[in-house]
Amino acid sequence: MNNADEKIYKPTLAPAALTLTIAALALAACVAKSTIKENPVAAELAPMQKPVRAVNHRNYELDTLTNTEIYYDHLAATDGTTLNGRNHKGCQWQATDDVMTPTSAWANCGSNPEWQAGEHKDMVKRGEIWPLAVGNKVSYSYFQVNARGNQQPEKVTRTCEVKNTVNIDVAAGNLDTFKVVCVRKKGDWSKTWTVYYSPALAQHVKFVRQSSNNGIEHNVEYLRSEPI
Repeated sequence: MNNADEKIYKPTLAPAALTLTIAALALAACVAKSTIKENPVAAELAPMQKPVRAVNHRNYELDTLTNTEIYYDHLAATDGTTLNGRNHKGCQWQATDDVMTPTSAWANCGSNPEWQAGEHKDMVKRGEIWPLAVGNKVSYSYFQVNARGNQQPEKVTRTCEVKNTVNIDVAAGNLDTFKVVCVRKKGDWSKTWTVYYSPALAQHVKFVRQSSNNGIEHNVEYLRSEPI
């Protein structure tokens, strides 16, 4: 599937409902971008082991900001330790099998020529978040190197913590999840990831990325995974 083939998720409206559509559009847009409603879990969750990411699989997601179906691929590791990734826009990256760990390198990503490619160097990890249990925490610190090969002088830090367990309604269904919040900081700038993991699906089922400068930049929900 390429960008032109993206499936648009549009509800079918009965004629009687059309008079309400225009008035509801602004509200619907706000709901799509709002923080998800969290409810108590049905029962206490046992610690969740780290899922094994299947290689050569395509993972489909619902982009709730655009109401479109998008995807990313997990491809076979070239060095035996890291996975290769590729999304529907052609962005490519290398990373471990843990979504909380920063990527080690990327290419063809974004619109800023200076940062369309780059790498993270001298990464230091402290703590351990797996298996997921409330209160578990991990942090990373590293230097960024841009597409020109210039290393930034200031280290970046990313800290992830299992905040609590919540029940949520997402594209994959009504699920009990672990809520993990990661914060990346560099000087006064920060970016926050909120990731909801479902033990029942052994998968993160919602991922929200928010920048201190730009607000919500990414808000997706897991749909399905298929072999490529």
